Amino acid sequence: MTTTHKKIRLPSPITDTVILNPGAHIFLRPHALQFGMDATRSGIVELPDYLCQPLVHIFHRLRQPMRKDYLLDQLGAIGMDRYSAKVLLNELLTLGVLHSCTQLPHIAVIGRGVATTATIRLLSDLGFPIIRLNAQENTALVLTNIDPDTPLVLINELIHMAELANIVGKFTTIIPANIIDGRILIGPTRIHGTGPCPYCLVLRLHDQDPYWHEIMSQKTSHINADPLTHIALASQVCALVANLYLPTPAPGLSTRTIKPHRLIHFGAYGHGSSWRIMATHPLCVECFNFRQQQTQPQSLIPARRISRP
Repeated sequence: MTTTHKKIRLPSPITDTVILNPGAHIFLRPHALQFGMDATRSGIVELPDYLCQPLVHIFHRLRQPMRKDYLLDQLGAIGMDRYSAKVLLNELLTLGVLHSCTQLPHIAVIGRGVATTATIRLLSDLGFPIIRLNAQENTALVLTNIDPDTPLVLINELIHMAELANIVGKFTTIIPANIIDGRILIGPTRIHGTGPCPYCLVLRLHDQDPYWHEIMSQKTSHINADPLTHIALASQVCALVANLYLPTPAPGLSTRTIKPHRLIHFGAYGHGSSWRIMATHPLCVECFNFRQQQTQPQSLIPARRISRP
């Protein structure tokens, strides 16, 4: 793994380039095109019959990114005037049939085991560049060399959080996920600089059980859980990341963007799913330092003294 990463900005739309939504399926119907099998949920655009079949061919080519001006030229070539072509393009963007291409951020995935491997594979399939640990790499050293603006996914790292708290607490977007007694706990979430750090959860658990640290010291890094639980964790984590940075996976499908301060608790076999808001722990030094760093004006940060001979 390369240990030097340029500052990664949050993705911004490449507004002059569009692509067909990967979940969009195009069907011909009388005097219209339908974008999905279920007519009660899918977008339907009424068009003259002579345009429908040529449009299907154009949309199949939109599986790859296409510049807007080139798309408008293609619509003009099949007999659509410029104004109507622009109206159609805007309507398809509104319906979610087309969406603007975006520059996806790198995602740092820290952890080992089945759930981590599945998470990396799914995020890669979604198009995210991944920063990951190699087998013999030191976790703290790797985290130190990742830009704090990189979204960070932590898989089953709760046992190591006391040692990693100082480094992890500097990241602006964090999605921790852990398997505890066969159930999945995701959070607390920090999104774009808002929300607690993972060490806040350790402090909360210690508040609930004064012997928490003693119990955790007896635990090994290996997570004993059935394969379905590992895959359920990976699937949910990837859905949260996708909802943050990708458009809806299909036209007419609503998604829920993860918010900061969320703690999600569920089982792979449908044993009740719940979520609650978790505030920053009042004694968390890492969150205090993070807030100070975020709110302090750059011009007021004291310069490092340089000793002179």
